[in-house]
Amino acid sequence: MAFLSYLSAGLAYLFFAALLLAAKVKSNSGRLLLLVCFVGVLWSLQVLLYFELAWGELTDFLLLDGLRSVSWLIFIICLMEPETRISKQLMRSTWFWLSLVILASLAYNLILNPQMSPLWSYYLNIFLVVQVLVHLERVYRHLTMEHRWRLKPLVLYLGLIFGFDFFFYAQAALFAEFDVEFWQARGFVHCLTLPMLVIATRRTTHWSARIYVSRDVVFHSSLMMLAGLYLLLMALVGYYIKYMGGEWGGAIQLLFAVVALLMLAVVFFSESFRQKVKVFIAKHFFANRYEYRDEWLSLTQDLMEQTEQSSPYQHALAIMLKRLSADTGFIYQTQGQQVTKMAQSDSARALPNDAVAPLVAYFKHHNWLIDLVELRNSPQRYPDLVVPPALINQSQVWLVVPAFYQQELIGIMLIGPSRALRQLNWEDRDYIKVIAKQLAHYLVLHQAHSELAEAKQFQAFNQMSAFLVHDLKNTLAQLSLIVSNAEKHKTNPEFIDDSLVTIDNAVQRITRVVDHFRPNENQPSCLANVSLEAILMHVCHERSHVQPIPSLRIEHDVTLYTDANRLQEVLLHLVQNAQEATSAQGEVNLVLQVSDNTVDIHIQDTGCGMDDDFIRHRLFAPFDTTKGNAGMGIGVYEARQFAMANQGLLTVSSEVGIGSHFTLSLPLPEHTDT
Repeated sequence: MAFLSYLSAGLAYLFFAALLLAAKVKSNSGRLLLLVCFVGVLWSLQVLLYFELAWGELTDFLLLDGLRSVSWLIFIICLMEPETRISKQLMRSTWFWLSLVILASLAYNLILNPQMSPLWSYYLNIFLVVQVLVHLERVYRHLTMEHRWRLKPLVLYLGLIFGFDFFFYAQAALFAEFDVEFWQARGFVHCLTLPMLVIATRRTTHWSARIYVSRDVVFHSSLMMLAGLYLLLMALVGYYIKYMGGEWGGAIQLLFAVVALLMLAVVFFSESFRQKVKVFIAKHFFANRYEYRDEWLSLTQDLMEQTEQSSPYQHALAIMLKRLSADTGFIYQTQGQQVTKMAQSDSARALPNDAVAPLVAYFKHHNWLIDLVELRNSPQRYPDLVVPPALINQSQVWLVVPAFYQQELIGIMLIGPSRALRQLNWEDRDYIKVIAKQLAHYLVLHQAHSELAEAKQFQAFNQMSAFLVHDLKNTLAQLSLIVSNAEKHKTNPEFIDDSLVTIDNAVQRITRVVDHFRPNENQPSCLANVSLEAILMHVCHERSHVQPIPSLRIEHDVTLYTDANRLQEVLLHLVQNAQEATSAQGEVNLVLQVSDNTVDIHIQDTGCGMDDDFIRHRLFAPFDTTKGNAGMGIGVYEARQFAMANQGLLTVSSEVGIGSHFTLSLPLPEHTDT
């Protein structure tokens, strides 16, 4: 029994050391782990040599136990700082030097003073085991949650083997001799717990040991381990029944045997159970098939490379076909129960919409990929799924992929046979689902972009209409004034002259509006040097028929290179607003001032004024008016747009019940950025 026990442990350590050598470990922790494996091989080899060749003494394992404990202690000490040199860490560790002293004492007792009682060797080994466990607990307690997950298998492995050693040596010290059965079982304990060390090595990247084992080997090994645990459990329960069963023991044992065989048959003859075990092993014991960082960067790059000639749906389909190495495919848009084909590959033959529409109801309850080959061979894997013959008999379709956005089905992709994937596993399905989800977000984003562009077109049209109506309203007011006074003053030559001037002004205004809204006529075409004094005098004259009549004070005339007509319209709007906000007994004053860098046009009134909240949130907002149907709410907005277009500024200060003060500041010619 001892020979088989330590032979299994030696082979396990040797196999693990071979894996580390094949992985070409370069880190400090990896090299120390390799050292520990070789010590484990020597520890097992000593017992084998004693039984096979009668070489050495049986108690020599006490010294090798101490050496194994010291090697693990060195590994744990250096685990806290894997990048620091090993010699530097050991030189400053008091526990390392103490363990060397204990190891030297063991060697002295067993080699130079063999007559000494083995009790001292038992106690020294207990002390070394306690050192390892204490350091292990200290390391685990200071780990972050992420590193705890990585090193938990290592902690369990060391806790089990050294916990077993502590119990073994404590019993030996208590009875002055070691228990042969426990000693024989130690090799099996090391062999059975070594897979936890393999898992810890796989999880911890800085050990630089990327260990890969065949999925089938791990699967069958896992089943053998489960079978062993199952039989062990059955033996323990059977022993308990035999010991406690009394006269009912035989009947209960028979009943228990039948139940145990039934459970065993269900477990090992269940296809679904084996599939779940395979998925669990693949997820937790093996590296991912895909380099997800590279895949994510590549997918992002592909999404950004859409050409103007291709539609978003055609581009999304091309990306999916590229990822799955397929040549044929379709993509359908779903809206409720309606299905519309949006794109297909060049080599694909047409499919009717009726072949896809029944899938919508199925995808409302299942977010599954449908493998048509698997469906034809094993329809029971897709319960409640009814696929029309027009689709299931299609050789050009292999996979049906739903595209969800926020739990809502927005599209269905039909993918042809893949040159790279023959059979899908769990990782392939998750990978395809992630791509489909990203493409769904991409399509929804493009749909929202199209709707936003359409809304902006309507907004631009409405804004253009508002400006047009605003100008026409002012022109209509002038012409209406002529018509209302024509009957009374039609024989007055001065009235006729003023009417002709007003009509000419209306014609010019309407002509400017028409020219402004013609295609390719958006840029100002009437820039010229204009006198601000002349423009302000014309504005005051135009608004002189309305009370209160505006007054004008000019401190210094200035010539600006700008659009005179637009500046005149802006000032007319501001003066009109001031007059409408002021009673007939109030005042509206225009002042032209010149500072060092700018020319300021002030428009002050003694009207009702505005509060700060109105100025911040409503004054400059287009289409927001306090005049009801009489206003459009774009006069002040257009004034600010004119100021910004000329690198100027429109400011306002106002107080309720006192009045308002607008200042249009424009840069002087020498300070204008031309």
